[in-house]
Amino acid sequence: MKFYLRAILIWIALGVVVFSPMYIYQIYKNAKVVYYSNQYSKVHVKVDSIYITSATSSDGGSGPNYYHFYNRKYNTTLSLLASNGSISELLGERHSGLDVDSELSTHNDSIWIWYHPKSEPSYAIETDKQFSIRKNISYLIVNGILLSFSIYAVTWQINFNKKKKQNQANL
Repeated sequence: MKFYLRAILIWIALGVVVFSPMYIYQIYKNAKVVYYSNQYSKVHVKVDSIYITSATSSDGGSGPNYYHFYNRKYNTTLSLLASNGSISELLGERHSGLDVDSELSTHNDSIWIWYHPKSEPSYAIETDKQFSIRKNISYLIVNGILLSFSIYAVTWQINFNKKKKQNQANL
């Protein structure tokens, strides 16, 4: 039983270590958003092109749509996940139930974004007063914990192998 538990833990640790470059990238990306959060400006941009992609499942059902908005002036692309035409909860509670098509028709094919030239844009609602970084901070915490776990797992494995070699050398 102990052997199987140990094997499962090693495989989980290996999985976390394999994905650690992604944790580093996510920490970098979210830290940049948090660092520049006071410098974001809310901008009303004209949408130059919209590209919609959708995922389909193997059973023939369709998944959510991804709306990719592009603006030439700011040379920026903003991608939003929408389910049944409304923006998903992934953007936070303040965006749930927001209808993409009615937003574009109401604002003459333009959207509000939080923009900073050195960081990624974020979707904004007309009534937003301040750029929210709550989601980015929670991503920083989760990815930091996973990265710490992967570093611990690697150092533990190295120390375990050293002890094992020393025990074999002493025999």
